Amino acid sequence: MALTLGGIIGACGLFFGFLSLVLMCPGHPRDPEEDMEQMRYLSEQMRKRAARKKSKKTVFQDEQ
Repeated sequence: MALTLGGIIGACGLFFGFLSLVLMCPGHPRDPEEDMEQMRYLSEQMRKRAARKKSKKTVFQDEQ
């Protein structure tokens, strides 16, 4: 019983160790230029979202 339980725990440990290695391993090296492009895109989207939220808020306040 103890050997079987130890085998199951060991197999689960190996499985999760392999899984974390596969999922956490980067597929390619980081590219600073690509990172900056993504940051610009996200900043632009945040500005647009804030503007939409502000315009909806003013419309709602005007209706009251």
